[in-house]
Amino acid sequence: LRIEDGGLNAARAEFLSQETLTNSFRITVQNGRVALADCRFAGLKTFEPSKSRAAFIHGFLYCQFGHDSKVEHCDFIDCSPVMFLNSSRVKLLRNLAVRCDYVFSFLNCVECRVDWNEFFNCATAVKVNGTRLSDFFSNRFTDCGIGMEVYRCGENRFMGNAFFGGREGMRLWGLGKGGLFAGNRFESVRHPFSKRGEHDADNVFSGNEVAGE
Repeated sequence: LRIEDGGLNAARAEFLSQETLTNSFRITVQNGRVALADCRFAGLKTFEPSKSRAAFIHGFLYCQFGHDSKVEHCDFIDCSPVMFLNSSRVKLLRNLAVRCDYVFSFLNCVECRVDWNEFFNCATAVKVNGTRLSDFFSNRFTDCGIGMEVYRCGENRFMGNAFFGGREGMRLWGLGKGGLFAGNRFESVRHPFSKRGEHDADNVFSGNEVAGE
């Protein structure tokens, strides 16, 4: 499904599959708002949907210039990610994800919110790449390989998130300046903060708790 210059709206709908789709997204939205509420997505997997940019572009749902999109109260089970590119003011609220490879992915986005979501047994739950002025509050990660991967970002706030089990809570790679990491809790996580590459010194880490190492 490809939507150009239009939006995708769905409420209380189910999207199911048992096969992996290769070299194509299942849903592509260009220049349109995504609005999903109380939906269930299961088995929506893709492999190299953008083969030339596979390291950066992935997902079953790909939305570019999807300003003011909102995904809330949805379930994602055994899925590839929902990806937003060059989008502003995206809100992902109170969703549930189980056994996904990635769940939500942002590339070059601004002023987004990812709040009160729950992730269980996901390879990487949230990937944030080149994204600014966004908030990631009160999310819960249980037994995920990587809870949040933050790559070359600045001026974001990560507050009140909770990580239980898993290999890496937050993988921080080449941070810019102005990031705030505060009030996050890590319990029985092998590497609460895993830092790679060079980081700007102008980031604040405050009030984070580590237990059960």
